[in-house]
Amino acid sequence: MAAVLRVADDKQRYTLTDCGTQIAFKNKISLTINFEGNSALFNPYHVMAGNLAKHPHVKYDLAKKYIDFVVSEQGQKIIVEFKKGDQQLFYPDAMETK
Repeated sequence: MAAVLRVADDKQRYTLTDCGTQIAFKNKISLTINFEGNSALFNPYHVMAGNLAKHPHVKYDLAKKYIDFVVSEQGQKIIVEFKKGDQQLFYPDAMETK
């Protein structure tokens, strides 16, 4: 994504990018944000373990520990507090399943 921003900046063209990359590069490029906040641009990240039936080499126990940590209160707090300067890069959205 960084390369796309650099090319768009060099050519003074439009591009789509995620807010984290834009925030990380805002002091390195002259492009400005023209549009943001529309739900059509929502870009969620997910975490999931591989399927052991299809991929027996997957270390499922380690993957499960990582997933449990990411969706835990502590993991979600780390996501909230991950910032570039004073701008939050990611927004946690772990949902409890029962």
